[in-house]
Amino acid sequence: MTLRKLLATAAVVGAAVGAKIGIDRLRHSSRAESTVADLRRRGRHWVGQAKGFTYHALRRHPDVNVDDATLADRVRSSIGPLEKRLHVPHVLVTVENGTVILHGEIPNSEAETEIVNAIDGIAGVHEVRSHLTSA
Repeated sequence: MTLRKLLATAAVVGAAVGAKIGIDRLRHSSRAESTVADLRRRGRHWVGQAKGFTYHALRRHPDVNVDDATLADRVRSSIGPLEKRLHVPHVLVTVENGTVILHGEIPNSEAETEIVNAIDGIAGVHEVRSHLTSA
């Protein structure tokens, strides 16, 4: 096993064990359940971060041959932060045979350009058809 793989595996295991220990300690204390839920959420976040670190450390790349549902999820998760930053209420994303089709209202044409450019860079996207309209 290479040093990179070993470090990546250790990071994932460490994050998972740390999250579990923190949750178990809180369960036996008198704190409110919302604190336990918050700790679970943080634990899942750190495990996800560790998995992402491992993914990038091993220099892996997303598979371009995915089904339409997976590609639609990939697109939605990629443009979510962009929608917030651009103050776009919601972009409806559908995928047909690798072609992403967008519907919704956007504040201006610059927002549309930014969203389309972001989607073009996603692995598995063959084409983007934008039916976004300016409000």
